Amino acid sequence: LRCLHKFASDPDSILAFLNSLSPALPALLPVFMVMGVNDPVTLRGLSGMESRDRWLYSWVKEGRITESQFKIIRAGMQKIQQHSRLKSSDINFSALQLYGHVQCLDVRPAQNKIVFMLPMPQRTQGN
Repeated sequence: LRCLHKFASDPDSILAFLNSLSPALPALLPVFMVMGVNDPVTLRGLSGMESRDRWLYSWVKEGRITESQFKIIRAGMQKIQQHSRLKSSDINFSALQLYGHVQCLDVRPAQNKIVFMLPMPQRTQGN
């Protein structure tokens, strides 16, 4: 189980995605970090968003990436979406609303599983 404290930043996973593109675009890691795409959960969620292409294209308009980089990133995200059995709409984060945060989250698309570890309630004396 991989612990992500409030979805901690994981630049290595984003770098792995950027290196998997053809051609590889590792120099764009700072752009992804600044734009908040800094962990595998966010990357998978972004790849399944209806407005993904429009949001990514805003990076072109802002001068963060080129038109060709946009097309390469979009193709990579389409592959993530096609290969992922979990869609962003399948992830139920009601536990976050109930408990305020999740101590550990493990997303396992190949097994079609999401594992949450919630903080244990404090027991008071006499219980």
